[in-house]
Amino acid sequence: MDSRRQLLTKSFTTALFVVATLFLLPPTWAQQPPQASASAAPENYQMGPGDGLSINVYDTPELSIEARINESGEINYPLLGTVMLDGLTEIQAADKIAKQLKQKNLIKDPNVTVTVDTFQSRRVTVVGAVPNPGEYFLSDQRSVTDLLGKAGWIKPDGADYLLLTRKENGQEKQMRLSLSDVTSGPQRSMQVQAGDVLFVPKEEKFYIQGAVKEPGAYRLTENMTVIEALSIGGGLTPRGSRSRIELKRRDDAGKVKSYDAELEDAIKPNDTIYVKERLF
Repeated sequence: MDSRRQLLTKSFTTALFVVATLFLLPPTWAQQPPQASASAAPENYQMGPGDGLSINVYDTPELSIEARINESGEINYPLLGTVMLDGLTEIQAADKIAKQLKQKNLIKDPNVTVTVDTFQSRRVTVVGAVPNPGEYFLSDQRSVTDLLGKAGWIKPDGADYLLLTRKENGQEKQMRLSLSDVTSGPQRSMQVQAGDVLFVPKEEKFYIQGAVKEPGAYRLTENMTVIEALSIGGGLTPRGSRSRIELKRRDDAGKVKSYDAELEDAIKPNDTIYVKERLF
């Protein structure tokens, strides 16, 4: 009985020692400054208006805030007022805030981290014949094909070219990009920029009528000629004449005009190719 009592007393004493140790010793997380959370921003990402930030000052929770950069490129920061962060990386922004805190004698040796939580300064837009049109916020450099991928690529009725609108020196500039060029050609590494608008038109069509085997509407591809269009329509009937081909085209005023067409003439959207029969 005495031995059992001694064993219980010893166990109770050990438990009290463990509990006391846990409460009296400082926790390990309080002994080291917090580490910056993993950021989605690349090292050279330059912040801009609309970006959401987490700013942490070690051991000073009243100065650890969440902020959003305004249209002027600034944030409102406690005790410092407005701080310009436009164009800075996370590290540069943290250094700037730390220096200002130190200059105002608010913290002797501030340990500051800045993390971009939401990216809105690099806003690009995709519209037209894509499954998921809308605005996209990019955290790093992306190509035109990357942006198309984010929008779900191109619908079956989408054209084989793109229109990219971009502001340069305050002026809007529109570029026509061949889909083959941006996917596997000379423009495959072309990068999108903040403010770009990428428009994917619906496919353009042309029409074939008259003495052809398969009259109807067909998809127009770039640089298509009359002879290529006729081959898509199955070629001429036995009575069709290669020298009596009429091209009907709507002018800028909306009026339809007819022209004698040569086999190497280029086809434009909504053109109608009419093949007449031979005279003999």
